[in-house]
Amino acid sequence: MILMGIDLGKKRTGIALCDETEILAYPECAIVEKSRTNLINIIKNKIIDYKISKVILGLPKNMNGFLGESAQKIINFKEKMYKIMNLKDLEIELWDERLSTITAISKMREFGISIKKQKMRIDAAAAVVILQSYLDYMNNKKAKI
Repeated sequence: MILMGIDLGKKRTGIALCDETEILAYPECAIVEKSRTNLINIIKNKIIDYKISKVILGLPKNMNGFLGESAQKIINFKEKMYKIMNLKDLEIELWDERLSTITAISKMREFGISIKKQKMRIDAAAAVVILQSYLDYMNNKKAKI
């Protein structure tokens, strides 16, 4: 099954995918689109093209674990995705994305990626962090069974 990770931002939205074994997440792209309706249609086309069965949407919880205004915007975006996409079998799961951007920046620094290139790649990299943490959690859960 191929999953998609989404890091929804104000200016750019990062997209990540995983391999069919659900082990490794990798960056797909960053989408620059102000209109949420247009953004959802772009994402819908990618979901259809890649035959995505599940979307992992980053949920920005506060550091204390509570949901703030940003989290509510993501919840509203998820509802709008379901309405616009009308994809019967698609599941959209919210996933804690605390520190995903900081983790992505740290990893890019480790690999020697310049600050200029980091700015161009950060959104997709954050989506990778979100999706990879979900995959790791699910694989660890399976391993314990």
